Amino acid sequence: MRQRDGIQFTLSLMDAKSRNRTIHTESSYFIPLPGLTNILPGSDYTILFLSSNGGRFLAPVYDDWYRTTSQQTHKMTSGFAKTDGYPDFRITLYYQDEPASPLGCVEQAQYCIIGPNSNPICTPLSSWWDIMTRYLYELPGMLVNGNESAQLSRLFWFASVLLDVGFTWPIQYLQANVLQSWFSRPMSCRGPLPANQWQIEVKHMFATALANLQHNVINSIALPNVPYIQNFTRPPLTDAEQDLCRSQKIRSTAYASFSMFGLACVATFGGLVIAISYSIETIIACLHRQGKFKDYPYYEWVSNSTFQLQCLAHQGAGAGTWSGGTDEIPFTVDEEKLGLLDFSDRKLPILRPVRKEGLKTQVMTSENPASADA
Repeated sequence: MRQRDGIQFTLSLMDAKSRNRTIHTESSYFIPLPGLTNILPGSDYTILFLSSNGGRFLAPVYDDWYRTTSQQTHKMTSGFAKTDGYPDFRITLYYQDEPASPLGCVEQAQYCIIGPNSNPICTPLSSWWDIMTRYLYELPGMLVNGNESAQLSRLFWFASVLLDVGFTWPIQYLQANVLQSWFSRPMSCRGPLPANQWQIEVKHMFATALANLQHNVINSIALPNVPYIQNFTRPPLTDAEQDLCRSQKIRSTAYASFSMFGLACVATFGGLVIAISYSIETIIACLHRQGKFKDYPYYEWVSNSTFQLQCLAHQGAGAGTWSGGTDEIPFTVDEEKLGLLDFSDRKLPILRPVRKEGLKTQVMTSENPASADA
């Protein structure tokens, strides 16, 4: 039972289990009608009972499960003195038509394996009991000389993980907490609900069951960090179970996955490019000295390096005494002044040689060769 601000819902269930495609009376709380069992034989049946326990609604509900059309008019007090101009008023509230509204569910399960030519081979749609005790053994390749195969061991491990993830799991553990109608409660009375509210509830229950399925798979590999629970766990024993556990992948921000092959390719190719970039000028110079590289392409290559372009610019301006014109870095004589930038024409700055007159360094320009200060 779930209660909030005077409104309470009770959600309970009764189930009927099938074994050998018939209702097993000893493990069932009710016996479905033959007309139902003949349509879907070998199924598990569940009836959900929803009771509002006198909960009030502000508007009628025409949903088949929540049907609330019985109305009563109540006299409400304003909470203020009548002399303040706030008189009492009347309000119409609605109540659930049935004390316990039923919703029937039919549940079947099926397991599939990959067969020849990647075609799936599946068990019949049936109850959980029949699949675990009968149909899994009938799949091809499950038994080898009368013994369980590695494939059957893996399938049984997966099936054991799913034993407690049926459709009714959210109701058994969460009870009325699983209902989505709580979000339509604006105050002490419940607000209007859509006519398909029962479908919304069933979809949410099924989604919760799927989330629990994923949670069980993770817990079967990475045990919960609770000491007393670990005492009741069984580690993988067979080779098939150990291989299955080692092959699991769980997304986590604590770990990172990357390709060593890709990383090695990037490192190798990048290192090769860097080595060629640093050694190609030396290799070209060696080939030129041996006469295996023509003069013009070689000097064009050398002259377009950054330092050689600077050397050409200063030589064109008549600044500096240069040597090493084909080396990686050209140089001038010691203590020699290079050209300075002349931007008297701001649209076309050029280099001009400098000369010393006393303690002043001047730039020689075409307009005034001796008086333009740098």
